[in-house]
Amino acid sequence: GERAARARTLGADLAVAEDAEAACGALTAGRGADAVIITAATPSSAPVEQAAALARQRGRIVAVGLVGLHVPREAFYHKELDLRLSTSCGPGRYDPAYEEAGRDYPFAHVRFTEQRNLESFLYLVQQGRVTPAALVTHRLAFGDALDAYALIEGRPAAGSRAAGRSLGILLDYPDDARPDHRVPLPASSPRSHAAAPGTAREIRVGVIGAGRFARGVLLPRLVRQPGVRLQVVCTRSGRSARDAAERFGAKAAASDPADVFGDAAIDAVVIATRHASHAALAAAALRAGKHVFVEKPLCLSQQELDAVGGTVAETAAAGRERCLAVDFNRRFSPHAQAIRGAFGNRGVPLVVTYRVNAGAAAAGSWIADPDEGGRLVGEGCHFVDFCSALIDAAPTSVMAAGAASADRGEAADENVVFTVRYADGSLATVQYLTGGHPDLPKERCEVFANGRTAVLDDFRVTRFHGVRGGVRGRADKGFAGALGAFFDVCRNGGPWPIPWSSLAATHRVCFAVRRSLETGLPVDVGRAS
Repeated sequence: GERAARARTLGADLAVAEDAEAACGALTAGRGADAVIITAATPSSAPVEQAAALARQRGRIVAVGLVGLHVPREAFYHKELDLRLSTSCGPGRYDPAYEEAGRDYPFAHVRFTEQRNLESFLYLVQQGRVTPAALVTHRLAFGDALDAYALIEGRPAAGSRAAGRSLGILLDYPDDARPDHRVPLPASSPRSHAAAPGTAREIRVGVIGAGRFARGVLLPRLVRQPGVRLQVVCTRSGRSARDAAERFGAKAAASDPADVFGDAAIDAVVIATRHASHAALAAAALRAGKHVFVEKPLCLSQQELDAVGGTVAETAAAGRERCLAVDFNRRFSPHAQAIRGAFGNRGVPLVVTYRVNAGAAAAGSWIADPDEGGRLVGEGCHFVDFCSALIDAAPTSVMAAGAASADRGEAADENVVFTVRYADGSLATVQYLTGGHPDLPKERCEVFANGRTAVLDDFRVTRFHGVRGGVRGRADKGFAGALGAFFDVCRNGGPWPIPWSSLAATHRVCFAVRRSLETGLPVDVGRAS
């Protein structure tokens, strides 16, 4: 038919619309094809059955298209055929280390990767051996995109002049079209709550990042904060930004953080992206004059910490100081408040032990990626901050040891025990463990001093020994409390409850733990770069 004729004009040695078995037999002296590539798209298994008939003894069949795979056993058995499924684009597809981190496969071991396949294709185009323009059968204005889909599906489009069988369809954008990184949403009922009587105007917030944690924990609590209005949600994907914006009642969706920073209507920025982007986004938001609430960790290295610290000092010196809050939520829990109250004015060092049954990370999870800080910096900073909040003194040194097994594929920062010494003589030992049973509650913290002990179990129950009191109820890790404290500072001014010196010290402790694991020696927190 028409497509077979087009294939012949484009260089095919033989192209037929029917009697493929006879044509293949004539071309191969009756032996059959060495390899048959299926590029059809159908739920039917007919292409696989036909490929088996076309292939020679011990031939290869490669299914590139999405087709049914009910394999005809008789034909495959007698011919000993090899069936392979092709990953789109080639080796490297779906591998985050290749696609996102840019770690190429060695040429000698993987001849054709995603990129090398693309290079080969472009080379063939350059040589004129592949002519994409010759495959175009229709060209439509972008506004007629629905007609293009009708053509692909072989059905007439109402009122459209486009007709005939399609092969390649081009959509033409208007000459003056520009990428729109922000889309206003139809007016909807805002999810934010009214401000309390007597308070200043509402705080308008832009959120950057809308992953699982942001959607499941952060955003639901944010929109319940009194006097807070969700202005825009920004993610790398415009579709996910719009989904989250509509779900939580934002006024707009965006795909470029610069749009959030440049919006004069936004008072505060909440950053909930992957860890490697936190430092740069926080610094950019501060320079744009926004209050900043950033998910932990603030940074992944001493260099990033210094850079953010420099921005904090720079904006303060210019009279543009804004609140920089890192979401160390656990210290805002009622359990933390009760423990601090029970050990106030102790006059002696505190000893804290914190056991974390972290569990194994899912295979391929970015949480364990060293380029994202790994698990120690990415999550371990939570527990360092909580210990420091209870002790209320500067950390001075760290000693760490790990029990990770390379044979089991564990990273060096899994199954780690480290002890932090503080300036007042206090000690905090954190056991961050990934090999425990999932039925064991995740967190247990014990605090000792002056004949008194507090035992905190998973932020559900705190029991005291030697002092009256306790806290019981549903789990409260302080998420709402941290957000509430942040918006209070945005509205009323005043310092963030966690001073910069403490934020910086917590991250330096994590860097010191990492260094101690490498050297096997104690590390001074001030020299942990």
